[in-house]
Amino acid sequence: MTESKVSATDTGITTEGFAFEVHGKVQGVFFRKYTKQKAHSLHLLGWVKNTPNGTVKGEVVLPAHKKDDTEALKEMRRWLQYVGSPKSRISGVNLTVLMTQDVDNIRKETNSMFEIRRS
Repeated sequence: MTESKVSATDTGITTEGFAFEVHGKVQGVFFRKYTKQKAHSLHLLGWVKNTPNGTVKGEVVLPAHKKDDTEALKEMRRWLQYVGSPKSRISGVNLTVLMTQDVDNIRKETNSMFEIRRS
């Protein structure tokens, strides 16, 4: 496997946030509430919501003043993949790196908070 020499900033891709969709028993088990609490504890911004197909999806970004705190994003990713709410049963997680413009939009939309959105 060869490594790419193109930097994330050259492609408009950032390491400052990601989108997620969590599969399994994640609705009706307070998954969104616990996701919000975890995001707050890590000082992350974004949103989470239930989907009509039984998953939970959202977006998580670093605040502008903590752009280099990639450990917080790694911890959130780990939590979404392996921990979740106490009664949830995670069967899989789709993660997508966000584009720089998307990260900027989420920072503006969420007013420096992590929120639960209506489905």
